[in-house]
Amino acid sequence: MSNDFQENEIVLFIGYSKDAQQAATAVQSLEVTLQQKVDRYKRIQRRFDRVKFFMWEFDASAEVGGQNVVIDPTIERANAAIFVFNKRIGETTWKELQKCVERKIPIYTFFAASSLAGIDVNNTDELNEWMKLRQKRSSLTSDWDSSNSRSLTPQPEYTDLDSLKSLATDRMEDLLTRLFGADIDIADHKRPRTAEANLLYVIDIDAIRNFRTQLRPERDVETRGMSDTEFLENIGCIRDGELTTTGILLFAKRPRIHLSGAWARAIKYSGNDKTAERSRNDFESNVVSQLQALRLFVENNIERRETPSSESMKSIVTYQYPMVCVREIVANALCHRDYSDSDRYSSVRIFSNRIEIANPGSWKGSKFFSDAGSKLGLLKGESVQKNMDLAKCLSYLNFIEMEGSGIDTALKDCKANDAPEPIVDYREGYVVVTIFPRMEIERINISGELQFHQSEGMLGRIFIDYSRRDGAEFAAWLRRWLGERNLSVWQDIVALEGGRDWWSQIEETLKSKVLQHFIIVITPAVLASQITRREIKLARQEGKTICPVKGPGLGDLGTLPRWLGQIYDLDLSEHQTTLIRALEADSQQKRVPMMAPEPPPDFVRRPREFEALKRQLLDSKGDALAGITATMRGAGGYGKTTLARALAHDPDIQDAYFDGILWAELGEKPERLLATLSDLVVLLTGERPALETINAAAAKLGEALGDRRILLIVDDAWREQDLRPFLQGGPNCVRLVTTRIDSVLPAKAVRQPVDAMQADEALELLSAGLPEDQVSREHTNLVRLATRLGEWPQLLKIVNGFMRDRVVRAKESLSTTIAGANKRLDAKGLVAFDPRDETDRARAVARTIGVSLELLSATERSRFLELGIFPGDHEVPISEAARLWAATSGLMDFESEDLLNRLSDLSLVFLDLGQRRFQMHSAVREFIRTEAGSERLDALGRQLDNFAKRLA
Repeated sequence: MSNDFQENEIVLFIGYSKDAQQAATAVQSLEVTLQQKVDRYKRIQRRFDRVKFFMWEFDASAEVGGQNVVIDPTIERANAAIFVFNKRIGETTWKELQKCVERKIPIYTFFAASSLAGIDVNNTDELNEWMKLRQKRSSLTSDWDSSNSRSLTPQPEYTDLDSLKSLATDRMEDLLTRLFGADIDIADHKRPRTAEANLLYVIDIDAIRNFRTQLRPERDVETRGMSDTEFLENIGCIRDGELTTTGILLFAKRPRIHLSGAWARAIKYSGNDKTAERSRNDFESNVVSQLQALRLFVENNIERRETPSSESMKSIVTYQYPMVCVREIVANALCHRDYSDSDRYSSVRIFSNRIEIANPGSWKGSKFFSDAGSKLGLLKGESVQKNMDLAKCLSYLNFIEMEGSGIDTALKDCKANDAPEPIVDYREGYVVVTIFPRMEIERINISGELQFHQSEGMLGRIFIDYSRRDGAEFAAWLRRWLGERNLSVWQDIVALEGGRDWWSQIEETLKSKVLQHFIIVITPAVLASQITRREIKLARQEGKTICPVKGPGLGDLGTLPRWLGQIYDLDLSEHQTTLIRALEADSQQKRVPMMAPEPPPDFVRRPREFEALKRQLLDSKGDALAGITATMRGAGGYGKTTLARALAHDPDIQDAYFDGILWAELGEKPERLLATLSDLVVLLTGERPALETINAAAAKLGEALGDRRILLIVDDAWREQDLRPFLQGGPNCVRLVTTRIDSVLPAKAVRQPVDAMQADEALELLSAGLPEDQVSREHTNLVRLATRLGEWPQLLKIVNGFMRDRVVRAKESLSTTIAGANKRLDAKGLVAFDPRDETDRARAVARTIGVSLELLSATERSRFLELGIFPGDHEVPISEAARLWAATSGLMDFESEDLLNRLSDLSLVFLDLGQRRFQMHSAVREFIRTEAGSERLDALGRQLDNFAKRLA
């Protein structure tokens, strides 16, 4: 590519190492798209007419002299640079990047999302290259306020070429805004940029004026006679004619163009978790405007009252939360966040019982910080300012506390307003400060009247459970400890001994509306107890807060099962505070739904399918998987629904999916699909939204699922459009779908086939409820009958009902009944036991198979019935079916293969294209011969033989 560039061209240099050539080519392919954007911009300003991407074929070292002859002059001319990396950074490419940094042109760096999972750790060279790449990337982002960071902009990692092109397109749009909006080439060394030009084209003049009007009196006096440029230079926001990073955050028109993480989000939730989001706002202006907007958002989304003032015409506003504390914590978050982290943002989240203010980074300098959280006061002296210039500038404003005094002010405001001290903790790369409401305010009703918390309701709200084997002494201490804090325990396990049935008393207690909290003293004996799991399950279903407390004999808390949730270690003062605060409040735990119907009384466990399904739903530790769709696929009547019911009631499944199990039954043409979706939303949120369309209901269900670990079972799906609404949202939700039609399932769904029962399983189902002595004598005849029925669960169940009626009710001998069953099958085939009313698909074999046949055309049904000439439960070459259908209807080979594939999709045959064979269940084949007529099929077989002889 030529480097003879014109003055009216925007030159974009693309740097990359060899292993990222494909990604770099994907970026280069955007040149046409970018040119279209340039054509749009030049209607306003014609400084630039064209855009040209420069991409060296390989690293510069690939050509002798390439660095000096081609690349160096291109970098000198380039308006901006894009660097794309995969698993390595070539030394030459790194030098190219450093040259671009020296020129201070805009640089956009894109790194592939990578982890050690994709690296061969046994390959030393590959591992070293990967580590070198991560180290160099870190060096690009660690010192965000350096003089070079003005030009360098790290981007989110790309996962594939499409995501890379999307990210690059967004960044190029930002670049054009900077180039055309400023009417100067920010990289053109021939036209040095001035502070005046910045003020005119880059800086938000209104932001400067707003900032200066809010200065403290002493700073206002000192800077009153200065021009805006002189003022910015005085407070350190302009250096060498350019905005510093602090200047960008405070005074740029669009700070996010320069620092992609320079924005904040505020969210109001209707409950105490993130499952019910009510409103959201994003703020992308300068830091001062963000601070004011976030405070206003809080004021407008919390409770408050107005009372008349005796000294003024204005009312006095009392807020639910200490608002000076809120202001200082928000200012602290915006001031001390890690702006080099372009993937994250500061946030304010308002829940029913708290406000959480989070910012990316860490509590720099703290020696006492822990994952369990600490009181804000304990960390006061340990704070080290991260962005000192920004903190200093904000301290000049009259509504922000002086530098270094914000935490003191926040603590004083909490104390003055009788609010608990905020808690600081560290969560997945964020510092989170939790602010609690004023203690004297419980709620404000619709009329605006302030109501006060009454402590009388605290009695009888707490239940303690423990094992007498190793937890009795600790439980006695815990009861006294809670009593010293005015928390009264209603009853514990000691009070339940003797008298009425023990479990009945537990159940009655947990279902009481008075009880709010359920404390379990966790000891080795409790962990081994199935009763404990049963109690936790019931308590969660009743909406009680589960509070597991570390008891004696426990080791590493990290090895405890996930279903226990957070474990309170009362040796830690922070855990004591958190537990007391939880027990003082009403339970905010939503009822955990358990919708799945019980398995039938004659359920026969099928270990092969059952254990295979459990392995699909649980990881190696027995915990829930996240976000997968598992399926059971098989012909009608093979027991898919029964297996799903049994799985839903398996203790391991219920422990893993501790947020509940949902059940939705669809069927061939669901008439209540909207109502079914709405019912699930109500169950999860407690509210019935006004939903008028399937799409709206699907979106609401996905939102209601949130990040909860729920197993959602969708039973009997027939159409993809009916299943689709249940697959949205819920990243931790696992779906289990039962269907007979493979094509309705997502491509990535994990499939588990469900076929006929094993011989011993079929015998157990066929003989259920029959006299054991007669079953023992007739064992051989029962096995033969089960085999004749194809070990088909639905048919076995129907014939078992016939035999129980004859043997148990009418007192007929089992041998006579078996003989009668065989006689019926000889006369009428599999439909011999169908009720006269065939609308009940659960009992009627004809309807079970017939409903699948209804999805075929008349011609396809005829071809399917012709397959009855082949034996059941035997592999048949595809070529034989093709020969049959060529003789009967003139189908071509590929048409025959397509029809077999269609029948396989409906679970009417089993197709193996790899082995070029298909197979039909004996029960299906028996049905075909009954429907088509044995004589007709025998004649068809003779016709096929004659056809083959003629061809020979």
